[in-house]
Amino acid sequence: MLQDAINSVSVWAKNNGLVISIPKCAVIKTDDSDMHTYSLDGKPLPTVDSYKDLGVVFDTQLKFRKHITLTANSASKLCSLILRAFIIPDPQVYLKAYKALVVRKWTYCSHIWHPFCKSDINLLQSVQDRFVKRVARRCNVSLSASLPRNIVHHFQ
Repeated sequence: MLQDAINSVSVWAKNNGLVISIPKCAVIKTDDSDMHTYSLDGKPLPTVDSYKDLGVVFDTQLKFRKHITLTANSASKLCSLILRAFIIPDPQVYLKAYKALVVRKWTYCSHIWHPFCKSDINLLQSVQDRFVKRVARRCNVSLSASLPRNIVHHFQ
């Protein structure tokens, strides 16, 4: 049935003057019971363990661990960039940059990859905690309610 669906999409694309890029296609299998090789226009589609689609990394178990790790790494780099770009003793400048650049990383498609494992939440939280501590130290302010403290509120 899945091969028939792939064939139907291929025919629809051709009828509408569209070309499907086969190198951008892949198959993710959730178990090893399906040994069928799927193809598009007679060319076999590769089977992969994870695949990035619209900026979200999917894996065979739909746990999104790889996506969350990549998001945390990217957010950490953005936090460092913010701290290198500004040398201002006002924490609000850093918070505005954080909200404009980093929070969008946390929230992009978060309804799909919403972290539910404690380890995933802790990973994201550690990025934010490190940024808040560095801003507090740079601006010579105490960690207070004015600085973000909990990553979970970004996903609610």
